Amino acid sequence: MKTVFLFDPKCLSYRINVYKYFREEFKNHGLQLQVYYENSRKPIHEEGFFPVKYSFGAFLKLFLQKKPDAAIYFIWLRYKFSLPFITFNRLFLRTKVIVWSKGINISGRKKRLMNSLYYFRQKIANALILYSEYEKQFIRTRMEKVFVANNTIDQNSFYLEDTGHDIKKELGIHTGKIVLFVGRIEERKNPDLLINLFAQEKLPYNLIIVGPGLSEKQQEIIQQSRNIFAVGGIYDQKHLSAFYQAANVFCIPGHIGLGVNEAFLFGIPVVTARIGDDPELISSEPLMLLCEGENCELFEKNSFQGLKEALTQTLDNENHLAELKKHAKQTFNEKARIEYMRDGFIAAINHTLQK
Repeated sequence: MKTVFLFDPKCLSYRINVYKYFREEFKNHGLQLQVYYENSRKPIHEEGFFPVKYSFGAFLKLFLQKKPDAAIYFIWLRYKFSLPFITFNRLFLRTKVIVWSKGINISGRKKRLMNSLYYFRQKIANALILYSEYEKQFIRTRMEKVFVANNTIDQNSFYLEDTGHDIKKELGIHTGKIVLFVGRIEERKNPDLLINLFAQEKLPYNLIIVGPGLSEKQQEIIQQSRNIFAVGGIYDQKHLSAFYQAANVFCIPGHIGLGVNEAFLFGIPVVTARIGDDPELISSEPLMLLCEGENCELFEKNSFQGLKEALTQTLDNENHLAELKKHAKQTFNEKARIEYMRDGFIAAINHTLQK
């Protein structure tokens, strides 16, 4: 059994489920996965997850003790020790180096000096794992060592039984379709556009907001609205699944992430803003799942009327809504299942171990 380290300092909650799935699947390929997160993070009480200080010395001690066969680095360069340690790893340790990233800092793609560090990291790695095919344009090393593992959720951690009626009963929703927003409330997601639309227009729908971070002003508007329901952050997958089961449309009017994957898993179409040609946004792999008129409806960014028309166009036409739902589920099964992400990781690991 070969030992593979994976370094993810923050180890977000959805990633814990992904890594748990990887651990079981990797065993079938003779690989033992150990996940190391930053010791300042809240402890993770799961088998195979370990806290470690993110420093050169702590990593060196760990490698000398455990002697892993390969190490996957999901570490940003702002951890200043990381590039020196990866270099040391490649030159003086027997552990193979795999870097998991988007290749460079796409938001700073015009900063030549900074990106020279990313290009150096690309070259010294034994293999690279990218989020999507899109990032290949930022690679300046041999493509034979580049692999793609589309970032996604572990669909097995969700509950697909129809429990949506429980949510409607819990919130006292008796009529009207449901628009669902799931995620931390952040300005870049433009939640005010959605909240103000439901507060100011007499829409025959209900808006459910799942996620922490509402401002006092937003809470005040919601309390004065009969068809807006804010339930705070929900991290239990079974409970969260019920909200998706209850929803007819998923909507984040601004920056949208893996909520697309979660919505499509449940066959829920998406309404969101067009992203334009910003590479930082285009490189968000969930957005690559969107196909306007097929599994989603799009509107011009910050357009109050555009959002209203996109929602009504989606929700008021039953035949169109049914087609959107069918293709949303089909998109998930064809492009976003965790098995595809797993295969990219295993291919990268096998590539390095066979060299």
